[in-house]
Amino acid sequence: IQLLATTRAQLQNLEAETGLNPGWINNGGIFISHSPQRTNEYRRLQTLGKVFGIESQMMSAEETVEIFPLLDPTSFECSLYSKSDGVIDPTMMVNSIAKGAKMGGCKIYEDCPVEELIVGENFLGEKEVKGVRTKFGEFEKFKLY
Repeated sequence: IQLLATTRAQLQNLEAETGLNPGWINNGGIFISHSPQRTNEYRRLQTLGKVFGIESQMMSAEETVEIFPLLDPTSFECSLYSKSDGVIDPTMMVNSIAKGAKMGGCKIYEDCPVEELIVGENFLGEKEVKGVRTKFGEFEKFKLY
């Protein structure tokens, strides 16, 4: 849920920065429940969403059909509806991210298989991948925050 909230916020900035539409279509999302267990799961999901500012509501089958009339209200119990949910075109998103990265000074290497993992220890003394070795050289992992 936090990933969704963060991604939606960043998509708004991405188009402004790059001039490329990242392909987001805000068409809403309906999650259909066929059982009491799934209904409880959706109630928990709704509560968790509130923490991250994701608006949603539980709806009866009849209310759901008002939003999406092709559904048969006798075939499910209820739904979780989030009007801010949507889909994204992966190609448009990758192109927009790539342009933004290049504008920020990044280089993109194609046809670049990893030849070796560079392994080290993290702060807990556990093994961790620290980078990769390729035909273009070594690349170390970096943090985005």
